[in-house]
Amino acid sequence: KTSSASKAKSFGPETQPDWVRDLYQQAEDFPEEEYLKELLKDTGGDPAKIEANARRKLAQNVGEANKKTFEGEVVGAEGQGQHQHELAQMHVRFDEVDTFNLWIWFEFFSEPSEAEQEMLASVLDAWFVLGKLGSFNTVNLQISNSFEHSTSFFQYDESCLDTSLPAMFHEMEEPEFSGRNGRFWVNLGTCDEIALDLLINALHNFSNEYVSIRTLQIGGKSLASGTLDGWEAPARPTPFKQNADQVREINESIADDLSRIYNAEEGESNSQFQ
Repeated sequence: KTSSASKAKSFGPETQPDWVRDLYQQAEDFPEEEYLKELLKDTGGDPAKIEANARRKLAQNVGEANKKTFEGEVVGAEGQGQHQHELAQMHVRFDEVDTFNLWIWFEFFSEPSEAEQEMLASVLDAWFVLGKLGSFNTVNLQISNSFEHSTSFFQYDESCLDTSLPAMFHEMEEPEFSGRNGRFWVNLGTCDEIALDLLINALHNFSNEYVSIRTLQIGGKSLASGTLDGWEAPARPTPFKQNADQVREINESIADDLSRIYNAEEGESNSQFQ
């Protein structure tokens, strides 16, 4: 008679952690438990893929349990015929966009934990670093635009790296959270709008794999859904307005100095005639 430990090793890849082999054993011992099959499906025993399946399942359960109202439609008993992943589908909305003074807003299906907030902040930091290094430059997309050539042995033209105009982020602030809502401010600088496309792609998969996002809003001074009254973006001048204000202040300072000099010279002139 074999021990339970030796029996566990007979299930799943032998090179994987014990908990992975235990899952395979449980799936074998309890074939009626469908959720175990879903966790292991198409993973090949890869722990990272199993964890991704678990997070995806959790997000689906959260969306179903809370019966969220999405764009005027209640997802609950009426939505049981839909695929479960549709219950947590991220909706993308665009409001007024100023790329030099841009607020990006989140509405989550449930209030994110501190750890989940840090995960999202890490994604945004990675996006910003790429933008700060000039990654989002549509002028130099040689490989993507080489429709008639294979990537293998591709002849890359390094001169384009120096001749294309710089496309770099300027600033980004840390994200803020309030209940089921979040936001962050960014100045895209000279970066191309492809940066927003890539951010949306990343957040779509982040929402599916980690923290379910109900709505992603690009631009605007507040969430259009109005789920949190009074949480509006603080007023801040754009760089152009800041520069204009600085120029105005300099002009006024010069005018004051000239006026004082003129008045002083006029006073000296009058005293000489007296």
